[in-house]
Amino acid sequence: MLPEEPQDISGQVRQALKAGAVSALLVYVGTRIGTRFLSWPLLAVGGFLVVMTVYTLVVLWKPEWQAR
Repeated sequence: MLPEEPQDISGQVRQALKAGAVSALLVYVGTRIGTRFLSWPLLAVGGFLVVMTVYTLVVLWKPEWQAR
């Protein structure tokens, strides 16, 4: 059996880091807005996106965790 060639994941990592920056910005804006009606949804969505960004980066870092 031939070994698998390494994949170029630089584009995926770049997109994940951009998404992480946007989600961190959402969390920051959510902490600065004084209106609860707007701040809690921004914090929730931003926090979720931060978690998903970290998950994406971990899966890209450890290819054995990727679905086949």
